[in-house]
Amino acid sequence: MTNAFILHPDINLLNKHGYNFIQELQIDAVWKEQQRIELEQAFKRLTVKYNIAEHHDTILYICLVESNNAELQLRRKHDTYKSYKRLKELTQLLLLFKPDQKYKQRAITATSLTDTVKLTDEILIEWLGTIVNNAIEELHFSVAQFGEKAFALTYDKQGKIIDGKQTLNYDAIEGLAKRYIREPGIRDRNKYLSSFLFMVLNFLSYETVLTTEPNVKFSDDQLNFLFHVAKLFDWLHEDDFESEPKDYIKTLLNNRIK
Repeated sequence: MTNAFILHPDINLLNKHGYNFIQELQIDAVWKEQQRIELEQAFKRLTVKYNIAEHHDTILYICLVESNNAELQLRRKHDTYKSYKRLKELTQLLLLFKPDQKYKQRAITATSLTDTVKLTDEILIEWLGTIVNNAIEELHFSVAQFGEKAFALTYDKQGKIIDGKQTLNYDAIEGLAKRYIREPGIRDRNKYLSSFLFMVLNFLSYETVLTTEPNVKFSDDQLNFLFHVAKLFDWLHEDDFESEPKDYIKTLLNNRIK
């Protein structure tokens, strides 16, 4: 047994809907075999309930691929935020040791869940500042840690090394230290969730009995089906909102269209 989903979707239909480079029909989308079994069983019941069991493997394939894509994009959004936040904190630290700083740093405090250390010795504080400054000037950092914008800390406005050597550019440092950074939230999650659901909806509308009447965007069956899909793939939980599930999905999709 395995945690991988072994599927036999309709390749022609998948190609029709933009899945032109299908390399494998064995998908590792969950960590444990039991997760895979439970999801398969629940998804089977769902397709039977909505009379689309004949498309089970094809729809499940689309759900697995699109949910995974949405999760990757959301994770990338969070990783980018963490990188920007890390760089912002670094620039704020560098400003503490700016040579022409009117007031020198007199203490540095570091805390963990159980301990707090406060450094007050001027020589030790200056030594730490020198280590940080030298690390940036000598490019002893990873792009993966701080992003490409970290190179701006030693470049001029034209993206060139100042005076032919790596020297801290405090104009750039001050700009990055003041930069507003928004932490990804529910809007970002809803954006990627709705993109995932729209891909499923597109297939439902054109290839299954879950269609809509003329001039109607979404049928109740479509909305309810999509809600159950979002639940199965752990994007939503019924206690996350107070409205009817189909109304919540309808609002989610309409907001994405705007």
